[in-house]
Amino acid sequence: MISLLSFVLSQEVEPKQLDLVCDVCIMSVDTVYTYVEDTQNEKAVEDFLDGVCQYIPFDFFNWCEQLIGKYYEQLVESILEGYPPYELCKSLTLC
Repeated sequence: MISLLSFVLSQEVEPKQLDLVCDVCIMSVDTVYTYVEDTQNEKAVEDFLDGVCQYIPFDFFNWCEQLIGKYYEQLVESILEGYPPYELCKSLTLC
């Protein structure tokens, strides 16, 4: 599974192939919105995003870590701007 995520993160593929990656992205972003009290506070968002994968089901932990590592800056910026989880992940071409 990890190699599939690496492949998806390194290339553009059809949305149908992105279902699991999309789900992991949405879960990650949704978790930030759920647990960070002030999503306009950059430091709070960054601090939580650094450990968000611990809240994701274990089967997706490695995928989450890779996704956060690759898209960290874009995730922080988009969360601060208030993008809904699906729209944020879609803007990163993960959905």
